[in-house]
Amino acid sequence: MALFARVMALFLAFAAPAHSLVIELHDAEISDCVVQMGKIANFGEVSHTAADKLADIVVAYAPPAGTTKNIPVETIRLAAMRLGYLPNEINISGNGSVVTRRSQTIEAEKISDEIQSRLKPLVPADATIQVQRISQTKPMPEGKVEFEISFPQKLERTIIVPVTVRVGNESLRINAVVKVSRFGKVFQASRRIERGEVIAESDIQEKNIDLYEMPHGAVMVQSEIIGSAAARTIVPSTVIINSSIERNMVVRRGDEVKIKVMIPGVEVVVKGTSCESGALGEVVKVKNQTSGRIISGRVISAGEVMIVE
Repeated sequence: MALFARVMALFLAFAAPAHSLVIELHDAEISDCVVQMGKIANFGEVSHTAADKLADIVVAYAPPAGTTKNIPVETIRLAAMRLGYLPNEINISGNGSVVTRRSQTIEAEKISDEIQSRLKPLVPADATIQVQRISQTKPMPEGKVEFEISFPQKLERTIIVPVTVRVGNESLRINAVVKVSRFGKVFQASRRIERGEVIAESDIQEKNIDLYEMPHGAVMVQSEIIGSAAARTIVPSTVIINSSIERNMVVRRGDEVKIKVMIPGVEVVVKGTSCESGALGEVVKVKNQTSGRIISGRVISAGEVMIVE
């Protein structure tokens, strides 16, 4: 077929008038955003100057990247007529030209790397960045790829990051879901701890969690937990927080205490058992070991409670 087309072109050239134009069409792959005649045609019976002018004529916009477009013969004929050629002076071989726009695929991994490299200086050094999802992309034209990335003001937990991918004068807008995490050590109850129980080292266990998802007031220092009393019942796997423990308890639930009663000129002391844990100055319930009566007293020192009216 190619040989036949060349033979026909030569035949038309010899049969054409003295100032005729011979155009031999062919398919082409292009990278530009427009289709110039020189990309899809060869010219005969014209000077180099005329051929250069014909080659520079834009006959159509290029198809989207990765797709094709048919350039019909009449489009080529009209383009040649713009340079002053008459219809009977134009001889075109071929049924048109199929133009394919070269393309490149912008890989999600490349977008992810670009997001992470730009976001890293904006978050704490111990933070981890995970690009969880990138919206669907499409083929882009060949050329240098540039990124425009906008980050929200608050950079924590899960954020939506708009990304503009630009190649030449064409652009693609996509969104990425990014998770920013910071991990730290907290402590969980390893068993059920009843209210008032003194917490021992064996009662808790370490766990690394995302600090952005950490419960408010989580205790991150082990020594602040061990020896404290549970302010309420703590179920297993619960993160220990400030409000769930009572620090510096000088009287603890179940401890034997001295119950003191002041009467004019006399101080009476009896043995008792603390029903609650309490810090200095707090009022706790204690049980008189002799009478079995439960009364209230104020903690005045370690292991000592003064009866209050």
